[in-house]
Amino acid sequence: MMALKQQKLTGEKNISQENALSDSNEPRTGTVQIRLAETPEDILAALMLGHDALKETPFHKRFPYTFDAEKRTEVWVSRMEERPGQYGILIADLSGVTIGTLFVQIGSHLHLDVPVAQVVSLFVLPENRSGLAATKLVRACEKWVRDKGAVSMAINVTSGVRMETTDRFLRRMKYRQTGGNYEIILNAGGIDDAVERSYEKTGRDEA
Repeated sequence: MMALKQQKLTGEKNISQENALSDSNEPRTGTVQIRLAETPEDILAALMLGHDALKETPFHKRFPYTFDAEKRTEVWVSRMEERPGQYGILIADLSGVTIGTLFVQIGSHLHLDVPVAQVVSLFVLPENRSGLAATKLVRACEKWVRDKGAVSMAINVTSGVRMETTDRFLRRMKYRQTGGNYEIILNAGGIDDAVERSYEKTGRDEA
């Protein structure tokens, strides 16, 4: 493992508890705290949790890959140092343990010169999904991107996992569905034959 730098990546302050929701319904084991990733150690913790999220998805089963935590951390450290305010990583902690994370990026709209935000990853550990971690992550992210000038925030749902539950959650949060994600395998090298056949069956055009 590389010698991680100790300095903060940006001058952003942690998102305080006042910017999150009430903790009245939180489990008695503790209070969920939301904060921005500000050090390489924070980024590493978020990426490790993101790797757990990937394991739940069909992508993990279909494609052979090696997760290099050191390399990915270096990539994100560089990205956030070079373009501060464009990328955000929010972390949910419960009793000092990281239980959830959210990755967001802000950029110009494809056809308009206005800043828009896209959440590219939102994950909470399965044993903590009955609490407020996901809700707090989303609400804190809304505030962060709003303060950065974003006019809208979209949450990309590409995992194909627990879609009905995710849909109910986002609708309760007052989000509306604006489209869908479609995928095709272009290079199947290394994919297990049984997994590939299963994917082809579920992805068959039924129109």
